[in-house]
Amino acid sequence: MGLSEEVAYELAIMTKGYAFAYQAFGKYMWESKEKEISPIVLAQVDEALAQKVYDKIWSELSPKDKWYLSFIVQNDSMERTKKASYG
Repeated sequence: MGLSEEVAYELAIMTKGYAFAYQAFGKYMWESKEKEISPIVLAQVDEALAQKVYDKIWSELSPKDKWYLSFIVQNDSMERTKKASYG
């Protein structure tokens, strides 16, 4: 694939060693012939993770776990909105 050692290291850090994510980067970088992590490749990897990993995890959560995680996300979003409004 011809990636530099720096790019390979950056991918390892970004994926935290998660093999599926690292392989997804390899697949999309190979298909696009990119030697760097481009916004297009990043979007493709994000979509692959959403479809193959995050959706599966979400579908296997109990209703109570889904409620709790939704609450955390909503609360975090409200905090960011508050900070942005009040500086």
